[in-house]
Amino acid sequence: MAIGSGIGGQCGIAPEVTYGTYVAPTRFLEVEGAPFEFAPEFTSTSGIAAGRTGMLASRRQATTRQGSGSISLEVATTKMGLLLEQLMGTPVTPVQEGATPAYRQTHVLTGDAAGRSMSIQVGIPRTTGVVDAYTYVGAKCVKGTFSAGVGETLKAKFEYDVRDMVTQTLAAASIPSLTPFHWAQSVLKIGAVYGSEVAVDGVSEAEVEIARAVKDDRFYMGSGGVKAEPITNDLIEVGGSLTVDYLDKTVFVDRFLNNTGFSLVWEFVGANISGAYNETLRFKLPKVFLDGGVPSLEGLDVISGEFPFKAYLDGVNPHAVIEYICTDVTV
Repeated sequence: MAIGSGIGGQCGIAPEVTYGTYVAPTRFLEVEGAPFEFAPEFTSTSGIAAGRTGMLASRRQATTRQGSGSISLEVATTKMGLLLEQLMGTPVTPVQEGATPAYRQTHVLTGDAAGRSMSIQVGIPRTTGVVDAYTYVGAKCVKGTFSAGVGETLKAKFEYDVRDMVTQTLAAASIPSLTPFHWAQSVLKIGAVYGSEVAVDGVSEAEVEIARAVKDDRFYMGSGGVKAEPITNDLIEVGGSLTVDYLDKTVFVDRFLNNTGFSLVWEFVGANISGAYNETLRFKLPKVFLDGGVPSLEGLDVISGEFPFKAYLDGVNPHAVIEYICTDVTV
């Protein structure tokens, strides 16, 4: 029996072959939370019926089914590839670095993530220690947010649109012991053009967000009340924010005031794997513009400010790339 609280919970995932068709979990995550909602819609009708003053229970019908949810966790130095692949949309085959045990995953943001979905099973413990399986199919990642501040580990939140919830047996969880990336391993780099980035000082916190807009209400006759796979129906938004002490006006403030675009790289470099290759997670944005950042005198403390930004297509390079170097031979 499990502990009868959230301590006894679990979360397992698996990529689907066919959208909305269950695949038993093949990877179990150490999560900070995995809240999901199942939201069927019901109709209750009533007409004039010789003085009947209430609705009949037999008239209540479930017409559509769908859900949503999110997975929040620390970003570890291994086993993150599947989550990144589902967010970015491009299928990835890890490439071995020389003859070392290091493998590089290059996740390129694609315009549409058609055919990419997961089955997600969340184990919810009763107070008695019995763990019930809540299994969500057709889970498509529509948003990913990554953030880290002083003294923190790198955190990620992946948000999902869900086709349906189904009844399945709770899978036996096997959760590996993983090491998260953390703030002391990170550096922020910027450059005039993509590939020329150098480290900048004064940044205490950063966040990167990738959000897809999708048509998630594709309910059609003959589907039995569940929807067809969501389709991208608006521009993908890539952006974030930087919290920076006021060290150098030219680095951020002048770029904001002059509407000067620049390339941005935010990377975490961990332990050595072999030779020249370290555990690495790297966010690469070829063209970024700041949406704010004029410093403000508000008291006696060191001047600092938040610089929100948006990433744009530069006409040559991908909108966003996430590089992940680890020992995983598959995503």
